Amino acid sequence: MPTRLVYHTSTSASGGLSPFDEAICSIVRDADIGIACPYLGLNYLKRIYSLSRSWRILTDVEEWLVSFNRESRQKIYRFIDEHSESIRHCKDLHAKVIFAKDKALLGSANFTEKGITGRTEVSVLFETEPQVEELQAWFESLWSQSSPVRMNEIATYINLLPSQGRMETDRPSIELPSDAPKIRSRLALARQAQEPSRQVIESQDKSSHQRLIEIIRQAPNREWIEEYLDLMHELLDFAKLSNEDPRLVFSLPQSNILKVTINRRQVLTAFRRGEPVVGFLIGHDFEELPQIAPEAVRVWYPKPFPGEIQGQTPYFPYLRGTPKQLLTSNRKTAWKKIVLSELACREASSFRRHHQPSVYKAVTDFSYRSLILDTAFQEINTA
Repeated sequence: MPTRLVYHTSTSASGGLSPFDEAICSIVRDADIGIACPYLGLNYLKRIYSLSRSWRILTDVEEWLVSFNRESRQKIYRFIDEHSESIRHCKDLHAKVIFAKDKALLGSANFTEKGITGRTEVSVLFETEPQVEELQAWFESLWSQSSPVRMNEIATYINLLPSQGRMETDRPSIELPSDAPKIRSRLALARQAQEPSRQVIESQDKSSHQRLIEIIRQAPNREWIEEYLDLMHELLDFAKLSNEDPRLVFSLPQSNILKVTINRRQVLTAFRRGEPVVGFLIGHDFEELPQIAPEAVRVWYPKPFPGEIQGQTPYFPYLRGTPKQLLTSNRKTAWKKIVLSELACREASSFRRHHQPSVYKAVTDFSYRSLILDTAFQEINTA
C-alpha cells in the first residue's frame, strides 16, 4: 500500500500499539533521516535517532523551548549543544514531517510521546511515491536557508523565559536569529477578486498611498524593501505597538525616507538622498561601534535631551546593504534594547500628527503590502 492514512483505531486507542510509532519505526530503522517539527520530546526523539543511521532536525527552537518547563529547557539546551551540527533553527516552522530515502510521514502529530500515543491525530504515510522525493527537496531547501544554532543566544533566550510560559505575552523581547524565508501568502479570495483590494486603497488617504509608492520605488528591488517592511513588523511585535499607540510614528517626510519614530527619536530609517541605505539607533556603548563607523555612509549623533549626558546618547549609523544583512544578531539585540528604552521614556510622541496609517497597513496587512509593491515595481518595470 504505497500511500495510506495513519490514525488511532479502537485497538490502539485502548492500549494497543501506536500506528504512528509503527510507521515512524518503519521509516527510520537503519536509515539516514530528516525531521521537521517544532515540538519534540527528548525521550521520543532518542527512540527515533537510536534506530537511525544518521539524522538532521529542522525545528523552531523558540517554540521548542517555550513549550516545556524550566527543567526540560535545560535538557533541551544540553541536547542541542551536543548535536548542534545536526540541528537548525527555522523560525515559524509548524510542519511535522519525518522521512528517509523511500518513506515519509507527515501530519498533525508532534514527535513527542503524548503526540504519538495520546492524542487524536492523523498523518499520511508515503512509500516509494514521488511525494517522498518532493518532501526531501523541501527539507533540503529549508535546511540550506535556516540558521545553525548559536548556543550563547539560546542560553540568553532561556534566561529571559518565565519558569512556565506558552502565551505570546510571556515571550522575551528578543528572538533567535533565523535566515529561513518568511511566509507572506494571501487568501485566494484576495487574489481572485481585485475589487476588494481596490477598496483597501480607498480606505487609505490617497495622497499618503501614492507617496508611499513613490518612496518605495527608491528600493533596488522588491526583496530589499520586503526585508525592511519585515523589520518594521518585527519592531511592532517586540515592542507590542498598535496603530493607535501614541508613542509610534510611521512617517513619510519630504526628504523621501521611510522612517519609524518612537516618542522623541527616530529609531529606524530607509533611504537617504535617494540611496537605499538603512539607518538604525544603537547605544553609545555598543561593542561593535568601532567596526560599524568605518562602513557607515554617515553616522548621526542625536543631541541629548534633558536628563541625558553629553556623549552618552545613542548613535544613528546609515549603512549600505540589505536590511537582513546589516542588522546582525548582535546589532539587532542592541537596537531592540534602545527601542524599548525610548518606548519607556514617554507616553506619547510630539510627532504623532505625522503618523501615516497607510504605512502601518503596508507593514501589517500583507494583501495591501503586495498591492503597494505590485504597483511600485510594475511602474519601474514599464518605465
